[in-house]
Amino acid sequence: MNTKNNNNMKLQDYLQMNSRFTRMEKSIDVWSIDYNLEKLLPLIKDGFDYDDIAQFILVRWDNFVHGGRLDELLEQDKLQKGEK
Repeated sequence: MNTKNNNNMKLQDYLQMNSRFTRMEKSIDVWSIDYNLEKLLPLIKDGFDYDDIAQFILVRWDNFVHGGRLDELLEQDKLQKGEK
């Protein structure tokens, strides 16, 4: 792949990612996420690096999804909206 195609692909990837993130930010309270991320400062002070913290958050998210909590919340949302 030549450099021009590679750069176009990188730009396209960035634009797609930016579009997804913008849409996400419109759907949630970004402030609460930022607030909770600030609460991770003790991990940094304790010597954990970016990869350690990212892996920790990913495992917690995975446990949340596969542990059934996400399904519970989606079901509660359906019931509140009167969906079946």
